[in-house]
Amino acid sequence: MVGLLYHPPKPIYDSSDFVTRLFNDVEELSCQYPQAVLYITGDFNKLDITRQSNDAGLTQIVQTVTHERHTPDIFLTNREDLASCTVVKSCLNTDHLALMVNCDISCSASNDRYLAGRRQTQFYDTQKCYLDKLARAFYECDWSSVTGAAEIDDAYNTFLAIVHRLIQQTIPCRKVTLTKYTLPHITPLVKSLLRRRNKLRRKGRIEAANELSTKIGKLIEDFRATQLQRLTLGKSHRAISLCERYDDAFADLDQINEYFADIATDPNYDADQITSIKSTTSYKNSGDTTCEYEVYKILSTLKRTSPGIDGVPYWVYKHCAIELAPVLTHYY
Repeated sequence: MVGLLYHPPKPIYDSSDFVTRLFNDVEELSCQYPQAVLYITGDFNKLDITRQSNDAGLTQIVQTVTHERHTPDIFLTNREDLASCTVVKSCLNTDHLALMVNCDISCSASNDRYLAGRRQTQFYDTQKCYLDKLARAFYECDWSSVTGAAEIDDAYNTFLAIVHRLIQQTIPCRKVTLTKYTLPHITPLVKSLLRRRNKLRRKGRIEAANELSTKIGKLIEDFRATQLQRLTLGKSHRAISLCERYDDAFADLDQINEYFADIATDPNYDADQITSIKSTTSYKNSGDTTCEYEVYKILSTLKRTSPGIDGVPYWVYKHCAIELAPVLTHYY
């Protein structure tokens, strides 16, 4: 799909409305034709669309000036691997340089690699309003089938069944498409909110769309802050050192898995011996039964981690610590 446009230096329309309409249309086309290659070019006259282009997954491939000391003539695409641009002198009587773009849309191998890099991601929409709804559902739930179970395994399985059922009833599950060109700060949640914001703008609900834009900006800001906190100087040096140390030793991920599985496995492990030690261990000095407050403190301070074999995300326990603490304390 090819789009041509011209934005005059002194437009008679609102430039912000123009940008909003342009990228709303881009988002709509991307949703209707997810495998389409988009090319948008023209004279934008110093109009700053950097943020909107990043949000839409478009790359500006003109890297040199085209008019005096500026680059008003740009070329946007969602497939920068298929397009190359060279700035040359125009054959027409104009003070702008010309863009000579080579678009190789027939390259099947490159297209296959691109499609292979696309993935559909499902995720839970963990906005506070939905988490509060889940917490209320836990609070109003009848846990007697869990606390009254005779066997611990039955109680645990019933507990998981209730938790998963309430998650499905209260937390929306979204689906978005991400590519290898998607910027790191455009998380699945941000991508979903960007689509919702564009729909609100198309319906004329500008105030609601602006509120959502503020929320999106806060999510991106928090993501970048988290990334910077993780990338401390010491961790960077250790990561580089490990890469240099093991670069030749591990050619692929399977070798890495085999290596760490080998050093983390005890060949002399005996389950019966562990069971016999456990049965003879006395816990009399370890204190009385666990109280709800201790369980609450553990749940409320959980760090971000992948779900275990129970398939329950960490944010369920963390956000609903007050509601789940009495039930989990019953296990102890």
